[in-house]
Amino acid sequence: MNYFDFHCHLDTQELDETREDILHEMKERGFGACTIGVDLKRSQIAVVLAQSCENIWCCVGQHPVDTYTEEFKASEYQKLIDEHPNQIVGIGECGLDYYWPSKDVESGEKTTEQLQVEKQRQQLLFKKHITLAIANDLPLMLHVRSSAGTQDAHHDVLEILDLYQNSNLPKVVFHFYTEGPELAKQIIDAGFYVSFPGVITFGKKVAELEESVKTVPLERMFAETDTPYAAPAPYRGQTNNPLYVEHVYKKIAELRNEDPEIVRKQIIQNTQDFYNITF
Repeated sequence: MNYFDFHCHLDTQELDETREDILHEMKERGFGACTIGVDLKRSQIAVVLAQSCENIWCCVGQHPVDTYTEEFKASEYQKLIDEHPNQIVGIGECGLDYYWPSKDVESGEKTTEQLQVEKQRQQLLFKKHITLAIANDLPLMLHVRSSAGTQDAHHDVLEILDLYQNSNLPKVVFHFYTEGPELAKQIIDAGFYVSFPGVITFGKKVAELEESVKTVPLERMFAETDTPYAAPAPYRGQTNNPLYVEHVYKKIAELRNEDPEIVRKQIIQNTQDFYNITF
């Protein structure tokens, strides 16, 4: 495997016209990926994609804010895991997202009381995912987005995870990490991992994030696209796809002033170890 996209969404409609070509080119060029579920239906689709491609794996779970109405049914996800143990390599994406609910308060669409109820809903949903991950010894793929100008969701996630440290908590990764080095250090010190997206290629606007790339040990990081979102330079503004993850790897090496081949090999090894896969 030459490159691996740690976190993407290959099922999205943005890729409907190009998906087959992308998958073919990925296989030809030695690219692998983990496609991520955000609700039950899309988790089921992720499994089908992983079944159809030997270089694709998947995570299954319910995003904290992509759907407000779907009831999380652990038994349905357990059925998927039991039936597809070779394809499902993680639980998620799950976690806490306070950004959009806080925006609703700012706009007057929600009250502060409703915001607190929403936070409690998300926290309960997150704990259900943790329980599922522990029961199956599968790593957790976290989506964590704090209210603007704060790190409230990140701190709540760390507090919740701390409750499970004596319960055989599996490996945990904060996907799409775009925060600064101090929070990154807290995450690493807690024993967790971070995955960097194409945002790190955006230049001077992300100076603090660039410091995070330099701070996190190479053995504790991954590279992702979060396809179809946030395409890296030189494709910024376009629909993202897993083939662009190569630019994230190379930017990590550039920011750390390290040999790109050493960085590539280590991140690939990290990915195999985290997902417990071989290729």
